[in-house]
Order: sequence, then C-alpha cells, then structure tokens
Amino acid sequence: HQRGDDGDGFCLITTAPRCGDGIARLDIALGTVGFEACDDGNTNDNDACTALCELARCGDAHHRLDLNPSDIGFEACDDGDRDDTNSCSNGCALARCGDGIRRLDQDADDDLFEACDDGNAIDSDNCTNGCTMARCGDGIRRSGADAEVCDDGNAVNTDACTDECIAARCGDGLVFAGVEDCDDGNAVDDDDCRNQCIAARCGDGVLRLDKPRGDPDFEVCDDGNEVDNDLCTNACVYHFDLVELPFIVDQSFTVGSPADEAGHRDDETEFQVRFARAFAIGRTEVTQAQFEAVMPRNRSYYVGEMRPVETVSWFDAVTFANAASRANGLQPCYLIDGQQVVWTEEGLDCHGYRLPTEAEWEVAARAGEIHLYSGSNDLNLVAWWSGNSTERQTHPVAQKRANAWGLYDMSGNVYEWVWDRKGAYPSGTVIDPLGPQTGDQRVARGGCWGNPGEVLRVAFRYSNGPVLRSDSVGFRLARTLP
Repeated sequence: HQRGDDGDGFCLITTAPRCGDGIARLDIALGTVGFEACDDGNTNDNDACTALCELARCGDAHHRLDLNPSDIGFEACDDGDRDDTNSCSNGCALARCGDGIRRLDQDADDDLFEACDDGNAIDSDNCTNGCTMARCGDGIRRSGADAEVCDDGNAVNTDACTDECIAARCGDGLVFAGVEDCDDGNAVDDDDCRNQCIAARCGDGVLRLDKPRGDPDFEVCDDGNEVDNDLCTNACVYHFDLVELPFIVDQSFTVGSPADEAGHRDDETEFQVRFARAFAIGRTEVTQAQFEAVMPRNRSYYVGEMRPVETVSWFDAVTFANAASRANGLQPCYLIDGQQVVWTEEGLDCHGYRLPTEAEWEVAARAGEIHLYSGSNDLNLVAWWSGNSTERQTHPVAQKRANAWGLYDMSGNVYEWVWDRKGAYPSGTVIDPLGPQTGDQRVARGGCWGNPGEVLRVAFRYSNGPVLRSDSVGFRLARTLP
C-alpha cells in the first residue's frame, strides 16, 4: 500500500537547487538558463525549470510570480482548486474575504487589498486594507496606530491589546520583554517569571536559552525527559534511544532464509556475515517527534508524535541522519550531492548517525533467535500487519512486544530503509557487507501495517527507487560504536 510523493519536493542537502527538488533557483539572474521562479518538485516537468515555469498552473497551489502582474498566467495566489472560475488570472478573484489568503496583488489603497485574512468570511472589515478585525484576542498582532506587541487570543485581556501587553503573565506562554527571558506556560512556576527563569530545568520541555552558550545550564533542546543522561548540558544530546550491540563483533550470523521456509523467495539465499565493528541500532523506528526536532517539515500521512515518521524517501532518511549527527555534535557519515550519496572517508568507522546496513538490520531483527518474525512466530504479538491493523494505518511505536534484544516493530508498522542497494546476496562469509556498489533500487525491510504475514518475515526483502515517498515506509537509525 503506497502513496507517492505529494509532488512538491523536499529540501535535501545539495550543492545547487535543481529541477524537481522543490527549491526555486533565484540565485541566478532572470533570463539565465537554470533560473527558476518556482519548482513544483516534479523532475519530469517539460518546463525544464525555466523562467517561464509553465507548469505552475491553475490549482497546483504554486503562485505564478515570474510574470508581470498584467500578463496572462500571473497569479498572486493559488488556493489549489483547479476548477477556480478565476482561471488563476491576475485578478485572483477567488482570493476573497475569509478564505485565509491575503490579497497582496492589489495596491494598498484598493478595496480588495488585504494585509491579512483570518479565515472568517463574515468579518465586518470586508477584508479591507485596514484589516480592522485584527482585534484584541484574535491571535493576530496589530500594527500601525493600534500596534500590539503580542496577542494571546484572549479577548478579555486587561491590557486591551496595548503595546504594554501587561497581561503577558507568568504561565501564559508569552515572554514578557524586559521581564521574562522565558515562559513555560506553567502559572505556578516558582521563578515568579523572573528573567533568570530558574524553573526551566532538565526535562520540562523548555529550552534554557537565558544562559550563555557554554554555561552548564544552557540547553539548545529539551525533549521533556527528566532522566536524560545529558543532564541538560549544552551538549543536549537529543534522545535517540539506540540499543548497543557490542557482543556481535567477530561472531558469525546467518542472513537470508532456508529454501523450505514458508514464503521463501529466490533473493533470500542464505550466507554468513561477520561484523568487525560493534554498532547500535534504534530501539524504535524514528518517530515524528524526533524527526520534527531536527528537520523543518514532517510529511507523514498519519500524524502523531509517537507514530513512526513515514512518507520519507531514502534521500530524506540519509539527510535526516546527517542532520541528527550535526545537531548532536557528531560527524555526519554521508557526503550528499544532489542524488549522489557516498560515505565519508571514514566509512563504517564514522560514529555519527546513519542507516543500518541490510545485514545489520536483519541480524538485529533476528536477535539471535530462529523465528519467522522479529521476536516471535506469533505475528500478532510483535507486529502491526494487515491482520490486526483494522484502521489501515500506522500505530505509535513500541506498542507490541520487543524482540530478544529489546527492539520494537522490526516486523510491521512501517518498512524501514537501509543503506544497501538491491542485489543478489553474496556467498560464503562476508565481513561488514555494504551491498552492491551500483543499482537504482534501495532496500527497505520489515514489512508494514498493510502487508500479509509473508511480507513481515525477517528474511523478506523489499526495494524501490530512493525517491519513493510512501505512507508505509520509514526508517530507524544506527551508529558504529566508538
């Protein structure tokens, strides 16, 4: 079960934006080959990402700002409705009072001009340039003569939305400039909203930004876990719970499945693997909360902080691994240049976050046991699959039983990208295999919430193009242990 890319691309780490990456090329002059005024994330566009950007069309939710306002095709807005009666013309007639779209294509003194639009179609301001419905308690800050320095959405504030903003008080979640350096939304904090903000502590979910970088109490992040071993120090290691497997070094493990296993496939021919380096692997799939703490956008179709992140391509996964490494002061393991991804010169000796190799993934999933599925022969005990995922969607991680090494959801919930390209298994014994050096498919393992049991076998191998984004594919992290 798959849903593909939603079509507007993803910001990977690249040396230069390119056709279909969702990044406009505005770093070169209009009229120069390569200039893009927009980019809808489709690498097959026949506009070749030119300045004409002719595939930015009515209803694609991309503005046509590469033309002059009087030109046919110019759009000051686009609400994603391909049946708009305005034909996406420069009149943009369907940008109307209450649709949540600002009318910035008109002059400021025009009746149709809107500096804001709060989505209320019956506003008495008629969406005029005065924008008079930005009022005390509407959550919109007022500029101009009636300026507000804050607006907390409370229409009965005693500050009357004045610039003094005196109702910004201890526990309202607003920082009172000059008085509070932080405010964690707890009205009974014992810091009395003092600028020292001493109640911002390890695990309260509040960043300690009132201290200078280098101070023992400084925090650049806080994941709300009071028992973090970072003690809220400035290193502030974001909590990726990895299970360390130091005992795997120089042991021999079987990868693949015997020919008589139910569901066995030809690409699962058994071979032996040994590991020269100990590694750690995520106790769970990367959650959406973890992903959002590092990356600017979460595309997941089934939203939930503790659900696995999905609708991520293989490129998204390696980009996240590098970003997570940087966020924690670790060396990134990948060199990413557009769609060219290689290891740094350290290879598997890199100690930053990375994807597990296919062999690492399978050995960890088996956890020294002989089961069809990771942790059991009873699929319902350890996995979300088509037989018990009646809602037809992902579930929060770690709701099923872990395998013998404490790893959850290695079978089911979402497929998990691994490093390797798809190819035939080697024969004999291989040390630290990394898979084929060439190929246009990347491997994902474990099966998903919508698959039958055969696909959730530990040995089952799935592959697809590295640009695939599906609501059934996520990933988990790994690290080589120092």
